[in-house]
Amino acid sequence: GKSLSKAVGVIHDLHPRAVLTCRYDLPIIRKITRTARRSGAVTLLMSDSWEGVKPRNPVREIIKGALLRQLYDGALVSGTRSWNYLRKLGFRPETLWTGVDVVDNEHFRPKSDGQGDSGVSVGSQLNLPSEYFLVPCRHVPEKNLIRFMHAFESYRRVGGSWSAVLVGNGPLSPLLTDLAKTLRLERSVVFAGWASYADLPVYYSRCGAVVLPSISETWGLVVNEAMAAGKPVLVSSQCGCAPELVRRGVNGYTFDPLNVSELGSLMLRMSSAGCDLDSLGRNGANMIQAFTPETRALAIRDCVETMVEAQLRHRKRPS
Repeated sequence: GKSLSKAVGVIHDLHPRAVLTCRYDLPIIRKITRTARRSGAVTLLMSDSWEGVKPRNPVREIIKGALLRQLYDGALVSGTRSWNYLRKLGFRPETLWTGVDVVDNEHFRPKSDGQGDSGVSVGSQLNLPSEYFLVPCRHVPEKNLIRFMHAFESYRRVGGSWSAVLVGNGPLSPLLTDLAKTLRLERSVVFAGWASYADLPVYYSRCGAVVLPSISETWGLVVNEAMAAGKPVLVSSQCGCAPELVRRGVNGYTFDPLNVSELGSLMLRMSSAGCDLDSLGRNGANMIQAFTPETRALAIRDCVETMVEAQLRHRKRPS
């Protein structure tokens, strides 16, 4: 269509040295990438997908690897798991860079008054509990919120005193509301609904810890946000960010998302008087300083410059 013609025309007009795309599965992206390669540009994929994020068909994986190697000279990946996945698909290690999934840490950093960007007035309007686990995610099956609710019920049943605040909405919202009533959690679970980007820091600043219980997650940017806010994290082992962002006992814990009792026990540990939440939060805030828009930009620049220089050397090499 017109969009494809326009995009291809831009490549012909600009003759870029490198072209980066965030996905490959759309026909228009594949066409643009092939056009860029024919024009002499280095083509790079930005990817956070990893092998364990969903079931993989071996035959389709072979075809996928061949296609990606045909389309791209290299890739920028989010972390260890996505790096290993592209290696398995046939990319050479010298063509892979890490550092894709980041947030604006400053936006979530605690302010001097302990409030988010929206200030005290917004925080008071939210009428949040005094102590709570924050669960910021869409209400969809892969976020595993039904198991979270059962884990939270077991946590409360054995004496846990914190509440839970679920920020977000989605197709499972009515089911989750009904489940809270069935489990008699109406007074301890707050369904806050959708929150604007400007208001999110308030939710983070007032919580005790952040939970991401997903059974399928390419990365999990809410973990970046929580750490930037100086909060401990409980993160499913199925989140792509777990190897990079979670150090057990240092800034939080990982858990098996299918193990309800494990999550309940970890919530009990984290909300206990003996848990040093401030220390866990500080450690996380220090760790996330290595994951910023600036470090992402440096990785992109180094990737592009290195790959372009390698291409030029290859062209000058005697036949």
